[in-house]
Amino acid sequence: MFARGVDMWKRHEKTLVFVSFAVAAVVLLSLIGRLFS
Repeated sequence: MFARGVDMWKRHEKTLVFVSFAVAAVVLLSLIGRLFS
């Protein structure tokens, strides 16, 4: 059961990294938009 959970975590690791990058990009874009508007 524990090994299965580790396998699931490894499978979702890339998705979590992609989601965190997307959120960071959106926050940066909104901050830049406020600075230049």
